[in-house]
Amino acid sequence: MACFWCNALTEDARFCVKCRKRSQLTGAYAVSEYSEVVKSLLRDYKYHHFRGAAPDVAKLLIEGSSSFRQLIFGKYIVVPVPSTVKRIRKRSFDHSLLMAREFSRRTSGNLVPALRRSGSLHQVGSSRQARLSQLNNLMHVPGRYAQSVDRATILLIDDVVTTGASLEESARALKQAGAKHIFGVVLAKKKLGG
Repeated sequence: MACFWCNALTEDARFCVKCRKRSQLTGAYAVSEYSEVVKSLLRDYKYHHFRGAAPDVAKLLIEGSSSFRQLIFGKYIVVPVPSTVKRIRKRSFDHSLLMAREFSRRTSGNLVPALRRSGSLHQVGSSRQARLSQLNNLMHVPGRYAQSVDRATILLIDDVVTTGASLEESARALKQAGAKHIFGVVLAKKKLGG
């Protein structure tokens, strides 16, 4: 395995020692690079209202992350990185929730949509520093999910990582709510910082 952030070799599903110190996540894995094929699939799914792609996206996530998930010991819950309310209204569905629901149906993880996002900032095109600043303390775990998250191992599901800001802010909120381990699984990773 390789460290999600710096690509240094690691023995398990965790980050390298250096990156572990600066991340809220325990480890993370990207199924693929953000290729034109993946970009086209996600564009149709998210922006052209092609809800029917959710099972295909989940299947890619499941098959691509199989070896990574085997390194996570014990039970885990599946938590999607939440979209903004504005985006959900515009698309007429929550693409992250549908993807995570399909993922959990086909794996051993129970779906717990434990995160909420305050505000409606649009991050596409923003730099890493801007994204980190924009998302600071914008994610939270509502009280009704506190017991499910407390001391849990979590598989945090997202479609694309550009800077890692959404993953990190989601992990911060989950940790604050008592999560024990948080592993991110994403369909694609852009060149970090790009």
